[in-house]
Amino acid sequence: MSQSLSYVLQENLLTSDPDDYTARPANAKSYSQDAIIDLVAAESTTVSKTDLLAVLNSYTEHIKSIVASGCMVNTPLFTTSFSISGVFKGADDSFDSARHALRLNIQPGSALREAVTSVTLEKARGTETTPWIQSVQDRLSDDAAANFEITAGSMIQLKGARLKYDDTDSEQGVFLIGTKTSEAVRMGKAVLNKPAMVIVQVPADLSAGEYELEVRTKVDGKHIYKTVKKGRFQRTIYVIA
Repeated sequence: MSQSLSYVLQENLLTSDPDDYTARPANAKSYSQDAIIDLVAAESTTVSKTDLLAVLNSYTEHIKSIVASGCMVNTPLFTTSFSISGVFKGADDSFDSARHALRLNIQPGSALREAVTSVTLEKARGTETTPWIQSVQDRLSDDAAANFEITAGSMIQLKGARLKYDDTDSEQGVFLIGTKTSEAVRMGKAVLNKPAMVIVQVPADLSAGEYELEVRTKVDGKHIYKTVKKGRFQRTIYVIA
């Protein structure tokens, strides 16, 4: 399976150097579980696709059971660990789901780390026009995990490129999309609305849970697009009510 990973260069609006650019992957192909099973089945003359699916489902269920029991997983593909966020009020305080959250951390295992060294890169032509979100931070939180954890009713700060949007257009703005419901919630009016930085308020009645964060805009400098350009943050956002 030979394929290059394309990347695009984009102006780094977070520095004053006009020649300072950053790179990000573009158009990386995604393989579903079914697609991977098809690849394995195509190479096997003794194991059917049905058998492979049964084994993989059993493998998945056992990993879920291991994690659910509070244990960690260490395989050539990935390793897991736990972390707990939130502030504890003294040594006698205990875990409270209203104030604290248990996080599952996943890191690449030895096989994936080795695979990354074999990736070939190919520079893509053209100019990037979609919003790019470099970081997200809760402005009212001192928590070290604030990059991926925000509080309902707080102010969040986004840094990146091409983030500016028309706040009067309901199709544009900063949106949080529920990972389970796929419902998109538009953030409040922007306090700061610049190409490299946006500050908006999170609705106070936003439900706790996991979300994907997305910027939607038709603005790119002096150019106004007819269709919305979307850029999504690469990490899951956790909302605390």
